[in-house]
This record gives sequence, structure tokens and C-alpha cells, in this order.
Amino acid sequence: MLVFGGDGIQQDRILEELSKWWPADSARVIAASIADLFANIDEPDRAANRPQVQSFVDDLISPGERALTQWTPPAKQARRCRAHD
Repeated sequence: MLVFGGDGIQQDRILEELSKWWPADSARVIAASIADLFANIDEPDRAANRPQVQSFVDDLISPGERALTQWTPPAKQARRCRAHD
């Protein structure tokens, strides 16, 4: 697929290559989708071109990392407490 990058996307060439692997009808649909993707690659409305908002997963990473780095196995905690007595 990367071979097509220098000449721009040519749907007929993509179709020709995809037809080696998929039935003709499927290859046509895939080739049209790929051509459409590359034709609109710089459109600001594409999700990939919009600024990403932080997700709830991002919000959980820092507290999770903090909890993991502060955690010690229970046996180690007990030994530490005895050492301070």
C-alpha cells in the first residue's frame, strides 16, 4: 500500500492490488473507502485532525500510578513497622 504514496492515491491501482486478495466486489468497496480516506485526510472535521479531549482513562492514570508506586506488600509493611518499634 505504501507504494501508492508517491503517486497519490489511484483507486484503480488499489483495486487491482486488493483484487489479488479479496473478491472483486469487496475489493471495490475497500478501494473506494481507502481512496475516500486519503482524499479527505487533511479535512479538519476528521476525528484524527481534531484536538483530542482527555478521556476518563487519562484521568485515572495518574492516581493509579501514584497508588501503585506507594504500595508495598503486606509482609514488607509489617517488617517495616517492627523495625521502627
